[in-house]
Amino acid sequence: MGIISNIFTSRKKKLHRKIDMAIDQVKHGTYNILFMRYLERFDRDFSGHLAAAVTNALFAEKPLGKDAQGFLEKNRKEVESETLLLKGDDEIGFLVADAVQIRSMIVFAVQKSGTYDLNFGKSLELLRKLDLLKKPEEVTKPGLFIVKADKYFKATLKKVKYL
Repeated sequence: MGIISNIFTSRKKKLHRKIDMAIDQVKHGTYNILFMRYLERFDRDFSGHLAAAVTNALFAEKPLGKDAQGFLEKNRKEVESETLLLKGDDEIGFLVADAVQIRSMIVFAVQKSGTYDLNFGKSLELLRKLDLLKKPEEVTKPGLFIVKADKYFKATLKKVKYL
């Protein structure tokens, strides 16, 4: 019985790793789309920092590095207003909602006890505020999500590549 349980655990871990990679692809793809949009209005450096800050806000993640933290502190209102402008945005919202909601379902399913991330509900609340939150039955199945995330990332990478 121990061998069989190890096989199933291994499959589950592999699936979770693939989902994590797919979520990262959605994050990078979202950054790419936002970066291209912001380049129309701002200079290259500001666009990059703003795209990263808005992407972090969508996924309720903290900025990495002193530059990113300083940018967020200095431009918090701009980041918040640009995040709110994404209300109802289907290009970004469809897969961001899937990524956040799949991650929340997995965390909820495997968490048995102990502490939890206090920022966890912030991304779901933001999706609700932006009218991007999906009903549980509308969330893409994990296998299909992995495929869609890969296509999303590759499509955005092709566009950014030529800037």
